[in-house]
Amino acid sequence: MFGRFGKDAGSLLGIDISCCAVRLLQLRQVAGSFEVRAQAVQTMAAGVLQDGRVADPAQLAQVLGDALARSGATLREAALAIPATAVLSKTVQVPAGLAEDALFARLCHEAEPFIPFALDEAAFDFECRGSVAHDPCYEAVGVYACHQGWLDGLEAALELAGLRARVVETDSLALLRAVGADDDAVAVVRVEPGHWALHAQHQAWRADAGAAADVPQALAACIERWLQALEGPAPARLVLTGAAADSARALEVQRRLGIETTVFDAAEPALALAYGLAMRRAP
Repeated sequence: MFGRFGKDAGSLLGIDISCCAVRLLQLRQVAGSFEVRAQAVQTMAAGVLQDGRVADPAQLAQVLGDALARSGATLREAALAIPATAVLSKTVQVPAGLAEDALFARLCHEAEPFIPFALDEAAFDFECRGSVAHDPCYEAVGVYACHQGWLDGLEAALELAGLRARVVETDSLALLRAVGADDDAVAVVRVEPGHWALHAQHQAWRADAGAAADVPQALAACIERWLQALEGPAPARLVLTGAAADSARALEVQRRLGIETTVFDAAEPALALAYGLAMRRAP
């Protein structure tokens, strides 16, 4: 369920569930590129999510059903995201060539010390990253874990709405996929009315926008602080996404930081996360 961290492109129904709306998008492939086939944004009452988790699956199912009907989407298998900040990650080294069951058991053992809740409350995923440079008998594996509570409400709501969650991954992975970021050269900034977030390879930060939400200079200053804390080189390009992303903010960020900054344009900026999710191939 906690979907494989691969980068294959396919087409599932991409569903972005935020505190105030459901954003839904279906893609189709034409001549090797993606086109939007169906989309909808459906507002949602406060309280359906609590601290990002689904608190009222029945109400969310109603919102999902309304969005689905308005969109005209034909797919019923979906990809969803949870915040990267809710996912714990660690790279471990394991003997090369382990069968999947043996690999999973080994990874659970390796992960137990860094997970702050019981293993039976955790959802796991892993990403094989290739042989260890100094010892090819071992391979590096990224281990990812989140609390099962992030997934239970999503599954319940989708089932009530007649949908099936085939992939649940981090918002960082989906956003970076949406903008075609395969390395550290590109980072994504999500600009929503109430909060901002920076998504880079294997790193993410989030901040409440507060009273500064409408001030481009405040966003630029926040991104500057994040980049100073970034592990590794600064990105050569930033892409703004989200309902509050616009050219004025992009220009101010570029002016202050000296980094090329654009606004996501493959679909509406607010739909960038759903777009990246819809690109995922079903496992």
